[in-house]
Amino acid sequence: MPMPSLQDFLKDLQTNPKTKETLDKARDGVQGSWDGPPMPLSNEYRVSIDKAEYKASGSGKMQFAITFEISAPEEFAGRKFQDYFSPDPSNEWGHQKFTQMIGAFGPDLSNIGNDWTALAERFNGTTAVVALRQWGEENDRYGVRYANGDRGQTLSKTVKPPKSQTAAKPLRPEISVAKQPDPQPQPQPAPEEVAGPPGGAPALPNNRPAGGPNLPPGLR
Repeated sequence: MPMPSLQDFLKDLQTNPKTKETLDKARDGVQGSWDGPPMPLSNEYRVSIDKAEYKASGSGKMQFAITFEISAPEEFAGRKFQDYFSPDPSNEWGHQKFTQMIGAFGPDLSNIGNDWTALAERFNGTTAVVALRQWGEENDRYGVRYANGDRGQTLSKTVKPPKSQTAAKPLRPEISVAKQPDPQPQPQPAPEEVAGPPGGAPALPNNRPAGGPNLPPGLR
């Protein structure tokens, strides 16, 4: 394919939706963790919404794509990151996140009718305090873990870390109750009589035969 003329190239930047999306993303400077020092997940951050859009995801479902810019702590000021929010009630987790966003950032909801695009625009410039999560194939992107309204509060540096996503290890087969056959009742020897203490107190039986099985808790 021959190289297009510069004028055709510049025209494509303004008219081709896919090209324009790439252009806007680069211009907005959406960052990942490689663009500066890692941002601790134990910090809170004061952020403003730099850009909010209501558009289709890769699967065709409508969502909010929001770019955040950090203003504090000072060492991270100017860093940007992006996250996505679904208003669809059938997406329970996404819907809960979006509801949280409205409560924390407090966009003006008056006289908005049913215009989702107008709602996105009203997020622009609003501020809140957030804690971060990491996502992506190599945890190389940041997103909002939870959000609080911006009341000028002191930012915490001791936020409880997110729960590990590592799957729990299965039980060892030898102690997995589900994989063991029901034990067959075994005849037990009569309790061994133990000589009682002086004074005629009754003897106590020894209910565990010598050499009996040492079962794990829950199977005794």
